[in-house]
Amino acid sequence: MQILGLFTFIVAVWRWGDWRNWEKYQSTILFKITCALLYEVLTYNYPLWEYSDFDTFLPTHTLNSLAITFVGFTCTVLLFLSCYPETKKKTNFLYYFLGIVKLSNRNILSPNWFI
Repeated sequence: MQILGLFTFIVAVWRWGDWRNWEKYQSTILFKITCALLYEVLTYNYPLWEYSDFDTFLPTHTLNSLAITFVGFTCTVLLFLSCYPETKKKTNFLYYFLGIVKLSNRNILSPNWFI
């Protein structure tokens, strides 16, 4: 499931992201990666969640977290900031984007997919 989510983000960023101006978003991408890595270091012995064997494509929790950090978070920041509207429709865009991210990161077959 993780590889499907990462592949979805890569395709979405390739289609709708602003790859030509990625330098504008570099500081935000680096900040997000730094915060995620700091979280992983500080909570290494007490992870917030664990990946099941069904959800993983890499053998360890650390490698899965690194893949999500460097691929998933980078794609998410680039897609979100490059499509962020300049008009007053920012709140609607935020809810729309959060709904898409929520559905793409959730296993719809689980009983609690809507939480």
